[in-house]
Amino acid sequence: GLNEEAPRANGQLVLLVVLSCLGMALFGYDTGVVSGSIIHVVEEFDLNPLQEEVVVSSTVLFAAVGAAAGGVLTTFYGRKYLIQFASLLYIAGALAVAFSGNFVQIVAGRIILGLAIGISSMTVPVYVAECAPPSIRGALVTINDLMIVAGQVVAGVTNGVMEACDVHSGEDTLVA
Repeated sequence: GLNEEAPRANGQLVLLVVLSCLGMALFGYDTGVVSGSIIHVVEEFDLNPLQEEVVVSSTVLFAAVGAAAGGVLTTFYGRKYLIQFASLLYIAGALAVAFSGNFVQIVAGRIILGLAIGISSMTVPVYVAECAPPSIRGALVTINDLMIVAGQVVAGVTNGVMEACDVHSGEDTLVA
């Protein structure tokens, strides 16, 4: 009834939600940061317009592939394992982009990041919903969306700060 107190999230549930939704913040960051860094990436790697578009769009394309694969793979491996796997992909993709020395390497890193984004976007909201008590399930799943937007905000601020400080070396790290 109206006088019943809603159950609160315990520490273990809060930790699960925060750690699971970090991937969503990376989703927002990885898809947003490229808008500010692509100018410098084009200069650094001497990219033509088609290559520029491939660098930008490869992440989104492979996010769709990752989401489709994530839906199937979760049946065989479970959501918790796939979230852990996506975390490893985020790390591998960021390192690949950060240490890329040419067009192919940066695209490979962005593809890995796209797969991580797709897998995590397919598995994290469902995993959080399965672990949350029904009375707070909606609020906890909403954190997923909030983290995507937070990642995009951090990317925008990072882009602005890098440009304002006239930082033109290490843009591949920014893209990661």
